[in-house]
Amino acid sequence: MSIGKFKEIEYNPSVSDGCLCIHKKKDSFIFFHVDDLIVVGKTDSFEKAFLKRFPNSSAHSPDTLLGMNLNILNDSIEFSQSALIQKEIELLKMEDCQPVKTPLTPAVQLATATEEDHQTFLKENVKYRSGCGGVNTEGLHCWKYLKGTQNFGLLLKPDPSSIADRIQFFTNATWAEDQETQISQSGSLTFWKSCPILWNSKKQKNITMSSTESELNAISDGEQENQWLSFLIGELWKKDLAPTLFH
Repeated sequence: MSIGKFKEIEYNPSVSDGCLCIHKKKDSFIFFHVDDLIVVGKTDSFEKAFLKRFPNSSAHSPDTLLGMNLNILNDSIEFSQSALIQKEIELLKMEDCQPVKTPLTPAVQLATATEEDHQTFLKENVKYRSGCGGVNTEGLHCWKYLKGTQNFGLLLKPDPSSIADRIQFFTNATWAEDQETQISQSGSLTFWKSCPILWNSKKQKNITMSSTESELNAISDGEQENQWLSFLIGELWKKDLAPTLFH
């Protein structure tokens, strides 16, 4: 289906996200991912048009999304990755390992691979990018943590209260954490209606002179995300949100 075909059934491309189409009545949304799509809202008219155009295709209630298990309940949605984690644990032959309580060793520094490391992978005939995580001590530690939390999931259950209707951004930053580059790390977590909807962790773009400066970088990154998110929410539901709370 081309964009023109979607417009024929009154779906228009989103200005905020190129993978999203919105029905003109704002009661149905199409999200494209990889070679698939998921429709949210009133889906009957779209399903009829889709199956008419592609009679050999199927339309059903989704049970996965981007590799995550999807469990849709009456008032909430739950995401988990138990099947994906189990597959990797079996690949690493770690079915009998003892789980650990932290994803990484505290204050660990991951060094850049040396030429000796590269030569070892060449000698063992292992693809470096696919194998480095499997033999790295910290990588294995992380998989032990995932084994212990394999059946945990992310529950999205909206809170209808007025305070929850405001976007809330939580930002933080390290200072000169990377011993090789002295670059700091920014992190953010965003809630709307008491649900975590955005999270991010990335290296900052410049070396900062103080921890205060690195914190301001994190807030600046968060505000840029907030501008996009506010515009997306307004486009989807025609909502004028109260000012975002930053923490």
